Amino acid sequence: MNIYQEEPWKTHRPLLKFFMKEFPIKRVVEHGVGIFSTELLYNKDIDYNGYDENPEFLSHVQKLYNIPEDRMHILETAKDAIFTTHYKDIPQEEKDKLDRIYTELDSKYAQATGLSLLFVDGFTCSRTVAINKLYSKFDVVLYHDAEPPAIAWYEYKFNNDLLDRYHHVKLTGRISWTGMFIKKEMYVDFNKLTPYVQEYCKENGVAPTLMNVVEVK
Repeated sequence: MNIYQEEPWKTHRPLLKFFMKEFPIKRVVEHGVGIFSTELLYNKDIDYNGYDENPEFLSHVQKLYNIPEDRMHILETAKDAIFTTHYKDIPQEEKDKLDRIYTELDSKYAQATGLSLLFVDGFTCSRTVAINKLYSKFDVVLYHDAEPPAIAWYEYKFNNDLLDRYHHVKLTGRISWTGMFIKKEMYVDFNKLTPYVQEYCKENGVAPTLMNVVEVK
């Protein structure tokens, strides 16, 4: 099992810290657990559930951060898929299975009491499906690898209702960007994000001028 430590794998950290510390988040669903994300999202005092397609990695993260097993879930999505498998390359029956899995997962979550956050950073073939199926139950939806060259690679295609009801914003970076969908009725003062970006840049040797909040038109 490869554990990557390079900076592009953790560019979402300023945003995760910002939302978890500045907002009273009561529910978190993490689609694609991570060394650099789960430690910021898991909190025994909130309703956290982590999902991953890689059982070995899921177990590693669960043990690393001492998370109760009933908070971590294996997703058996596309057969024989690996992290880089594209949605367009899986058979139709596997696409239908993905649709059923996320429809069932969506039905599991009633509207939360308090703010809720979805973070998507899992297998390539399931990212767009996860976002398009689950977004309506969350106030904030974050997804990693949102830079222009990655849009085609991850096959990000968002449905019109999501684009109509949420502000679409991105945090740029040296390499990997992080995308955000924020309900339009929710106010976010991104000036308060600045200290988290500055902290991250100092820790990782990144010029702060490379990390900016931009609105997607």
